[in-house]
Amino acid sequence: MVHDASGGEIEGAIVRAGGSTDFSGPDGTFVLHVRPGTHGVEALAEGYAPGGAWSHVPGQTVQILMLPEAVLVGRVVRAADGQPVAGARVVAKRGWPLAAVTDANGNFRVGQLRPGIFKPRVEADTYTGMAEAQVHVGIGETSSLVLVRVYPATSVRGKIVGPGGSSCEVGTVSLSERLTRRTAWGAVEADGEVAIRGLLPGTYEVGVHCEGYVSEDSYEAIVVGDAPIGGMTWRVKAGRAIRGKVVDAGGAAVLAETVSAQPVTASLRGTIPVSGPTGPDGSFSLAGLVPGSYELEVSPGPGRPQPPRRVVEVLADRDLEDVVIALPDGGVVQGRVIDSEGRPVARASMHLRGEQDGGQQECDDEGRFVLQGVAPGRYRATASIDFTPLKRPGQGPDELPGVWVEARLGSVTEVEIVVEGRGGRISGQVIDGSGGPIADAMLDWVREADIGGSAVSRMSVISPRQPTLSDGNGRFEISGLSPGFYTIRASRHDEPGEGRVEHVPVNGATVLTIPDTGEIGGSVRSVGGAVPEWVKVTAREADRRGWAEDEFFRTDGRFRLAGLAPGRYTVRAESGEAGAETTVTLLQGEVRRDIELVLAPR
Repeated sequence: MVHDASGGEIEGAIVRAGGSTDFSGPDGTFVLHVRPGTHGVEALAEGYAPGGAWSHVPGQTVQILMLPEAVLVGRVVRAADGQPVAGARVVAKRGWPLAAVTDANGNFRVGQLRPGIFKPRVEADTYTGMAEAQVHVGIGETSSLVLVRVYPATSVRGKIVGPGGSSCEVGTVSLSERLTRRTAWGAVEADGEVAIRGLLPGTYEVGVHCEGYVSEDSYEAIVVGDAPIGGMTWRVKAGRAIRGKVVDAGGAAVLAETVSAQPVTASLRGTIPVSGPTGPDGSFSLAGLVPGSYELEVSPGPGRPQPPRRVVEVLADRDLEDVVIALPDGGVVQGRVIDSEGRPVARASMHLRGEQDGGQQECDDEGRFVLQGVAPGRYRATASIDFTPLKRPGQGPDELPGVWVEARLGSVTEVEIVVEGRGGRISGQVIDGSGGPIADAMLDWVREADIGGSAVSRMSVISPRQPTLSDGNGRFEISGLSPGFYTIRASRHDEPGEGRVEHVPVNGATVLTIPDTGEIGGSVRSVGGAVPEWVKVTAREADRRGWAEDEFFRTDGRFRLAGLAPGRYTVRAESGEAGAETTVTLLQGEVRRDIELVLAPR
């Protein structure tokens, strides 16, 4: 089912997973036909940011929450004369898949964004540029007009070519400028060509990747000037392959989720692992391998423990054929998870832990699970939700959650795990440093290990599968909680500032304050006074492990990092082979624009 933040159904959303597509109906429901296993389900709808959820098939009903879209608007102009640039492709930030094309007046609108921090940029055949500062856009918000100034640039075009002149279908070419360390890349497009756009003059190192093939040890560097470069050819080799089959202990085919080859030869470390699914007959083929030693790793899918890895040798003169990976024999542990009132606990994650891992599986909608191929032995069977173990009713602080089970070869062991009821709630309000309500704040929480015990300010707070948001008055309610005390965190999505409160009892109420954020800004220059064309600036706050970073292009050395919580920050600038560092103490809501960083060779 697809629904919005208020719980209302969304009709007409495009929902995809595992090669299957459907449209949500008037009641928000959809049906996808996929192979058994774990699937990421994606939903797209007009006026909303993309939504998604993981689901284990069969047995689970998928709930997808979609947030109102954040929208980035602005204008692209030539830096030289301020004239608008039509037809420029604008992305919300580096590497972002969603893009917009400017109209005749240089205006752009990038919609269907999740709330966050963005840095719109243009990388076109003849222009490059980016906004001077980052932009934060909240849930359902439209940014103020962002100005993007662009400068003359050029492009490199070519093809990735395999043996016999064959064209690469899925691949990338990356370029890295030697002195400034600027990077750019392009992917194989529909016509088989790779285009790397928005390049400034310089000498670029080349990296090539093509799925199913092996890259050369190195490629000739490209010297880029003012004119475009076309007709480049980057050759890749066929490499070797591993082919085989995954079977169970009886020799029957297993439909495993993936089989991967992990390089173990010292000279291959750093090589990208190759992986792929099995076919209905359990067969797999892993191509594009360099000769050497590999570990074969099988992910059999939910309900089966991962078998031991197997080391194989790929020779230079032939493919490795007829590899049989047999999953170990064992028993079956099955049952269900219910709460103290007998209600099933859907989507609880079951895990068997013993001298060896017995596997894990998410329960279906009825709280049921089946773990197969479990090696004989004694295991602790535990259930958790969002990585938080579910306790037994009346479990003491020093007792282990879950129950002991015995797995026997060729036998079925039935088990029922009873956990505390999850009918508790915590309500409250999120406010800013001035006491005003904060709407659409995201709430995360975790139950504290020591009830009423020591502070947990350093413990990790786990984000739930679907976020809880504060309403227009900053109020919220967290439901589905077991008895105990909780640490709760409130944050604006993708912004460093956060509010946190500890030791909140179930059925209690609390107020979380997100401190007013501040800003660190200033200028970067070299020892001789020259300003860098491009510079990256980071600010890291050690105590809270908070950080912010941004890159700045032709800003006369100016930089600005906004949205920072109070704290003591290490601020560092990097440009090519030079760097600079200083320490800045930032008070709540303080704006510092007087920081000067002088670059020195590293």
